[in-house]
Amino acid sequence: MTTESGTTEAQGTVPAASPRRFPVVAVALLGLGIAGLLWSVVLEGQRPRPAAQGRAAPDFRLEKFGGGEVRLADLRGKTVMLDFWATWCGPCIAEMPTLLKLAAEYEPKGVVFLAANRDDPDTAKALVGLYIDGRAPALARYAAFADDLTADAYAVSVIPTTVLIGPSGEIRGSYRGAANERTWRSRLDAALPAN
Repeated sequence: MTTESGTTEAQGTVPAASPRRFPVVAVALLGLGIAGLLWSVVLEGQRPRPAAQGRAAPDFRLEKFGGGEVRLADLRGKTVMLDFWATWCGPCIAEMPTLLKLAAEYEPKGVVFLAANRDDPDTAKALVGLYIDGRAPALARYAAFADDLTADAYAVSVIPTTVLIGPSGEIRGSYRGAANERTWRSRLDAALPAN
């Protein structure tokens, strides 16, 4: 058959199909997905785990807000609630009023609350001071500053991370993320020594 442009086409022939690329693309995407999954497993395996319950809590020396220092060794005989937090951390800020309320309530039961700040060391004192002045005056007596060595010793990879330390210096629990008041009450009650 002759077309208007004068070329001749065979009548009834089907144009040649392009080679199949679908299986190659599908296999490549599947391979990338499996590689990504394996990579995430490797990264998760390298991430520090929370401090192990039952083991001796690493000693620490924290500079307190307003001056002085606090050491774990000085708190022997007390249950310590060591909260790693920062002023830029939304969940930390949302949880702080609950922690302050519980700190005051559980103090007569032998609980010592320490809010170990993890802001940049160059600005931490100013940021914590602004936060205390503007939002949480009660925090002043509990605020301290945790250096990288202390955070590493307690396997802090996310904040908030809170570690409960028993009166004889053993870790009673290590928790990542914020929690509500009922959960914290339950955790504190479990960490207190039986009377």
